[in-house]
Amino acid sequence: MNNENRNSFGNNNEDRFSTLDIDGINDIYYQEVNSAAPNNNQNNHPQNSTRDLLKIVLLLLSIIILIIIIYTAIVGILGSGNPTSSTTPAGIVNTLPTTSTNATTTLTIQATTTSKPALTTTAKTTSASTTSTTTASVYNPAYENAVIFIDAGHGGKDVGAVGELDGMKIYEENINLTISLLVRDELEKRGFTVVMSRETDVFIELADRPAMAIDADADMFISLHCNSSTDSNISGYRMYYTARSGLTYNAKKFAQYFINAFNSVKKIYPNMVSPRYDYTDSSALGKNKYYAVLCNTNMPSILIEMGFITNESDLRLFLNESWQHDIANSIADAIEKAYNAGMVTKK
Repeated sequence: MNNENRNSFGNNNEDRFSTLDIDGINDIYYQEVNSAAPNNNQNNHPQNSTRDLLKIVLLLLSIIILIIIIYTAIVGILGSGNPTSSTTPAGIVNTLPTTSTNATTTLTIQATTTSKPALTTTAKTTSASTTSTTTASVYNPAYENAVIFIDAGHGGKDVGAVGELDGMKIYEENINLTISLLVRDELEKRGFTVVMSRETDVFIELADRPAMAIDADADMFISLHCNSSTDSNISGYRMYYTARSGLTYNAKKFAQYFINAFNSVKKIYPNMVSPRYDYTDSSALGKNKYYAVLCNTNMPSILIEMGFITNESDLRLFLNESWQHDIANSIADAIEKAYNAGMVTKK
């Protein structure tokens, strides 16, 4: 430090603390020694040296305390800036997420019963084969006028059925949304126009879902769900269709396309179980017990129960990323075959 800096150093507290290094300490000592009145009494030297040393020690302590205070403040500021974990919807994606509609995005299951965790593919998966049979999608301009309505069952305050795996709750709404988004992406690659009841974790009234499909002038209505039972041993997929009068298509044949799709995936996932009844007319549920989303549509419609969320084997399949893509692609195959067979409201 030059003499000019030495003369200006220490004029205020800010200057004193802005140069908190060994050179600064030496400069302070230099100023105090040189500014002191000369004293020819040699016996005072030891006393002056002791005072100077005490000042230096106090200064060092002050510096250390100041550094600790600054460090604590910085840590506190940085710590308060960390985002807190947000709750997400239940099902396969407690929302997928976020407001993103990218179906390939998955969220980590949170081990909590106070929030709705998202579907994850990092959870323990089934021991079934994970070799995907997916082939490259081919865009077909002939499908550009086709409108397919995909209904991701439940959502928002309606979490649907609840399963439990490894101590964590899994909600149907998220499974439905995850698979629905994958089906959407696959159909769009092939050229179809897709309209969805929801793309995030929101609640949609049952009556509004078929109404949305009608407003979109949809050619097909596909609703994705997970089944549940008090008996955890019950498993398997099932299709529900409606034989509502006024629709001229063969409802059973329409449902068979989707059964065939699930049967094809079952060949590489042995843990999948075929149910006793592959498909059922929704009227079979009893008088006045039609599925609302089926009985209020005016286009070929089907409600797919992809499996039982209350069955561990089915639930592990739901969380298997390869299975998710394979089943979504097979559902898209069924839609394409049904469309080409003329099972639509328009063409």
